[in-house]
Amino acid sequence: MGGLTYVCAREGGLCRATVIGLGREEGVGWEIGEHVRAELVTDAWSMAHRHRPISPDAVFQSDRGCQY
Repeated sequence: MGGLTYVCAREGGLCRATVIGLGREEGVGWEIGEHVRAELVTDAWSMAHRHRPISPDAVFQSDRGCQY
């Protein structure tokens, strides 16, 4: 499962893309940046894949945002 969070601060905004493994409901991949582009999501997915092998027939569910 994946999600994207945008946080506004006085200094500017930050975005966090997260990939959550549902088996243990833990974050297995994330990336933080100052933009809301697809690269943020693909970097989080790459981190998740390095931490835990992902089956080729896995289903990825997100909030259907344009970055996913």
